[in-house]
Amino acid sequence: MKWFKKREIIAYMLLRQNFGDKEFTLFEGIELLSPYFSKRVAKNIVIYLKKRGLLVCKGNNLKVEDLYLYLQEKLLPEYLNRRITLRQKSQ
Repeated sequence: MKWFKKREIIAYMLLRQNFGDKEFTLFEGIELLSPYFSKRVAKNIVIYLKKRGLLVCKGNNLKVEDLYLYLQEKLLPEYLNRRITLRQKSQ
């Protein structure tokens, strides 16, 4: 499991703060992040957040997923299962 980088968390927070529960396009997300990151990096961050599940694709639009629900439903079970596996191997 790969943890998020600081810039990905910052980008997520900017998207969440600006769009909230509204849907937006990939272009709008890149434009929002472009003052802080190059367009290429902003595009890669948005695509990565979509791949990891923090951005949900609805047709041509994206929607920002709630961070708490993401951690509770996706990241926590994955992390705990990995810890159980590693702990069993070490004993």
